[in-house]
Amino acid sequence: GFIVSISAVASINGYFALIMLIAVIVFVYAMMHSANKTTAVEIEDNKNWVEAWRHTSDVMGNISLIKQSASEDYEKDRIRESFNKGVLTTIKGGRLYNSMATWRTLLISTSRVIVLGLSVVFLKDEVLTLGQIIALNTYMGMIFGPFIRIGHMWETIQRSTANMKKSMGLLDQDTEKYEGVETQLKGTVEFKNVSFYHDDRK
Repeated sequence: GFIVSISAVASINGYFALIMLIAVIVFVYAMMHSANKTTAVEIEDNKNWVEAWRHTSDVMGNISLIKQSASEDYEKDRIRESFNKGVLTTIKGGRLYNSMATWRTLLISTSRVIVLGLSVVFLKDEVLTLGQIIALNTYMGMIFGPFIRIGHMWETIQRSTANMKKSMGLLDQDTEKYEGVETQLKGTVEFKNVSFYHDDRK
């Protein structure tokens, strides 16, 4: 994999191996540095959307009471505000991932251009052969390829991390202690004027 490819490049030219190694180190550092920020954005986004849909569900479940109290406009504003928060955090996350994709592409592309540019110079000076340059290009793909794929999957990875942190938070909560109340009923229980129905079917 990576070590074999770097070693092969170093056997062709040490400068090229150093350039690629520096690019990979910067790539990994930047990804790790942004991990906490992207996870925090995902957690905030998830929280805002859950609250928005929960509020909508509450309103729909109590629509009769809301109409009776003439609170429709108030609840509409609250729902709109909740969904606006969700949209804003989603846009924030999208911009963050887009900026990360931009600098990833820029970093890898710059490294490739430097290596290929120096390869042409070394070819003219007969330091490298055409076969070595072709091999360099192949090894460069083997070195950068896995990191490019990780970059493409980074959004999915961060969303999974955010969901995992949420799940672990639920598991870490203390178990609720419930002590039942013992009651003794005497006499009889009678129901009067009780009805139950779904929709218009009684």
